[in-house]
Amino acid sequence: MKKLKHITLLIFVLLSVNLTAQTEESGHPILDDFKVFEISGKVFIDVTISSGNTCNGIIVWRSDDSLNYEIVGEVVGICGNSTSPISYNFTDASPIKNIKSYYKVELGGAGFTNTVSIVLIDTKDFGFQIRPNPANEKAIIYYENPTNEEFELFLFDISGNKISTQKSTNNAFNVDTFSLGDGLYFFSIGKSLNQEKVMGKLMIQH
Repeated sequence: MKKLKHITLLIFVLLSVNLTAQTEESGHPILDDFKVFEISGKVFIDVTISSGNTCNGIIVWRSDDSLNYEIVGEVVGICGNSTSPISYNFTDASPIKNIKSYYKVELGGAGFTNTVSIVLIDTKDFGFQIRPNPANEKAIIYYENPTNEEFELFLFDISGNKISTQKSTNNAFNVDTFSLGDGLYFFSIGKSLNQEKVMGKLMIQH
């Protein structure tokens, strides 16, 4: 009888450890979806609690170092539904600009979601921003393109010779600088070479 009790206790411990490990994996066992994305300089957080699950309140946390967090959104009371999935939306209207921000959601009584990071690039001062600058192997030139129009990047050396061109409908150009020599380069972004949207300088330092 003692041996049977010992086996039962061991099985219970093993099951408890397995359930704990599942809740600490990427994602979350009671969520259908957890998204963090940026639109027009604001960060939107979408949380969908799966059918049949509830939690005691929702708190959205934000950090600029992944260690110290502050609350940017909250729902008080019982969240979720016993029969259908329920979505909750939050807006961080004053997000941190130009550095990586970390977001996670606390589901009352059910732990935390995984952490999602996002970087919002502020291009208002010059109409563009370069990361990193000086560049080594590659650089990303961010610019404003809220309607996803097609723009072209023209890259020139210091003598005015055209080095490369590329087109994009996104809000950034990825520039391969690994094969380029050290020094100062110039670029323009526009509909064509004679219709510049922005102009700037790129420093390459290997």
